[in-house]
Amino acid sequence: MRQSLEVLAVPELARRYAEGMDSWRDPEARRALDAWIQQHGVNVIPWLRGLVRANRATIEELLS
Repeated sequence: MRQSLEVLAVPELARRYAEGMDSWRDPEARRALDAWIQQHGVNVIPWLRGLVRANRATIEELLS
C-alpha cells in the first residue's frame, strides 16, 4: 500500500500513511494523524474509495 501511494497519490498522503504505519503505537502521533485525517478526510477518503473501485478486481485477486 505504501509503495502504491507513493506512485499514485500526492506526496503528503503517502507521507501520512507512512507515518501512521511507523508510529501506530505512539498515542501522540496517532492524535496528530487523526487531526490531519479530520481536516483532510473529506477530500482524501473519496479519492481512496475511487482508487479501490477502479482496482477492485486486482485487489480481490491479491487477497484470494
